[in-house]
Amino acid sequence: MNTMTRNLLYALPLLALFSSCTNVQLPAPGSCDTPPVPVVATVIESACGAANGSILMEDSGLEYAFGAGNFSAQNEFTGLDAGEYVIRARDENGCVGELAVAVPAEGGLSATALLTPSGCETDNGSIELAVSGARGEVEFRLGSSGNFVSSGLFTGLAAGNYTVTVRDESGCEIEVRREIESGTSLSDDIFPIIQANCAVSGCHNGSRNPDLSTEQAIRANSNRIQIRTSNETMPPGGRSITQDEINAISCWVEDGAKDN
Repeated sequence: MNTMTRNLLYALPLLALFSSCTNVQLPAPGSCDTPPVPVVATVIESACGAANGSILMEDSGLEYAFGAGNFSAQNEFTGLDAGEYVIRARDENGCVGELAVAVPAEGGLSATALLTPSGCETDNGSIELAVSGARGEVEFRLGSSGNFVSSGLFTGLAAGNYTVTVRDESGCEIEVRREIESGTSLSDDIFPIIQANCAVSGCHNGSRNPDLSTEQAIRANSNRIQIRTSNETMPPGGRSITQDEINAISCWVEDGAKDN
């Protein structure tokens, strides 16, 4: 079997999923009305300049992911610098909750971040740092290079992952790692697009699978919807959606296809 034939065979199941309202049986998605709430059991502070802090999560029955990492049964994270981290928890239904956890610096320096979404395909995001326990004046640096500045507010940011370094007069430094999302809403932005163009009579409104008439079903098929709308093979039947609507779907999926 040559490479082209093999790749075509791999692609056929995905292409069939939304092909002109064909009837495809999919498993019923689990409910995420009550996503898991991550709870911290213990936080051990880190000495300034030494990565010896740790975070222990309380519920070992969930799966956890550190930042943007993969989920696993591990519920303790060690070798951490002082700073703020995001821990995500996933339950048996695949529902995800997240929590920002601050690892204080020995001596008291800590910081938390207030985030503003960027908007879809725009640079309107911001990060604002609130600091406590500092010795003397505090400086801030966005990213791994550049100069420290006196303000902890950074604006004009696109969606993505950012690190802010905080330093006080004693020389103690901590890092705050956070992700700015676009803030695209399932209820306000995505659901109306799907309802008007895809979950229509004779198609994905319940008469054909997948049924895209509910927000829950849209979330369950979010990656496939993104692929099909991005390559303009969805919606079917000669319908079309605008580039802004295509972008909105991609932004929502890249935010994690949240129930928002």
